[in-house]
This record gives sequence, structure tokens and C-alpha cells, in this order.
Amino acid sequence: MPEDNFVMTYPCYLLKVEDDRFISISFDGIHCLILCTDKSSVEDVYREMCPNQDQVQARTIRCDDPEMLLNTLFEIQKNIRESDDRVEHIAIDPYKGRTGYVLLAEMIKELEQGKL
Repeated sequence: MPEDNFVMTYPCYLLKVEDDRFISISFDGIHCLILCTDKSSVEDVYREMCPNQDQVQARTIRCDDPEMLLNTLFEIQKNIRESDDRVEHIAIDPYKGRTGYVLLAEMIKELEQGKL
């Protein structure tokens, strides 16, 4: 996980675009899905991504608890395997120049073990 003292909060949000694909960003050549730990983080990410727009229609998948997040990540992992998209990381609250990211498989493992 990004930090040893990281604590996942719920609900959390995975960001999507209009055609229901997940938004991905790149850090140091690593492509990541975006996971926000609260609504204000979603707003911050969209404000940074769309600085010239007064209002943006945010599309997210809301995960209310660890089980819902785990099931969503399983589905994402399955879809990635079936596509040409090789996004294998998740960026957590990526805005204002700070980014923590983790392997999708590692986050799933942590959720399965009840650590998040």
C-alpha cells in the first residue's frame, strides 16, 4: 500500500468517463486507475483534470464497504484480463502533486485479508 499507516475510508470512489470506462492516469510511466477515499478527493481530482470548466459531471462507482470494493476490483481485474488495457495499478487520491499507488492485485489481497 502507499504508506504503512494508510487507512482506507468508506465510501470510496473509482472514477469513470462517459462511456463507462475507468479513468486512468500515468505516473512515472505507470498507468493507474483512480481511487478516491472521499467526495472531496473526487472533486479535487476532477478540478485538477478539468481546470477550465466550472462544472464537471463526475462519474464514479461508489463502494460503501470493503466487500463492495473487493467485488468491484475483481470485476475490473477480470475486464482488464479480457482487454488490451494493461492497467495494473491503482492511484489513491492523486492530486496536488501527491500520489500513492499500489498494484491492483496487492489491493485485492489486502482486502481479502481484511486489512483495508
